[in-house]
Amino acid sequence: MSHKSRTLRLLCLHGMYQDASTFAGKIMPLRCDNMNVEFVCIDGPFTVVPPIVKRTKGERTRVVSSKTGIKNEFRAWWRQQGPHQNDRCGSMYERNVLISFLREKLAEAGNLDGVLGFSQGASLAAWMCSEQARAELNWSPKLAVLIGSYLSSPLYSLDTGILPNMVSLHLFGANDYVIAASKSQQVMNIFKDQEVGTALKC
Repeated sequence: MSHKSRTLRLLCLHGMYQDASTFAGKIMPLRCDNMNVEFVCIDGPFTVVPPIVKRTKGERTRVVSSKTGIKNEFRAWWRQQGPHQNDRCGSMYERNVLISFLREKLAEAGNLDGVLGFSQGASLAAWMCSEQARAELNWSPKLAVLIGSYLSSPLYSLDTGILPNMVSLHLFGANDYVIAASKSQQVMNIFKDQEVGTALKC
């Protein structure tokens, strides 16, 4: 009599200027028939416009997928401030929005085992492994898969420490020109228990 193991459920956080459906397509190669994992992809709470879209097409915040014909919005977990911006109140407001949003999505998703994030999503996923995040979200992952992670805003600092016995897999490109390998290395070094993978292309 065969024993079927319980499905591992991972919360999936996309990168900046992506959305849940786009990211679901990008992680499709991770899925296989004998892999008992469910990927729960969610959209970031904020709509953003990539600089190249602003320059070429104005304030368009949606693109039409050539495969599905569905309009997808550019999303983010937080909005980046410009080099001359220092709006602490605005940043704190958006942080509060994000925390409330995550609490709601975690409650909707139900039992989750871990978190998988890419780029800005990986930065958020790393923070979700911290003592501070557990206190604010009333939830913490047992494992984390961080692809191209980096230390982000001080508002999502890892200074409170990573939760003990956290299992983490860190993937980053040695020649990544968007998120330098050294930035992902910084995050990796903060985690106590870690398994390291270096990928040339993610």
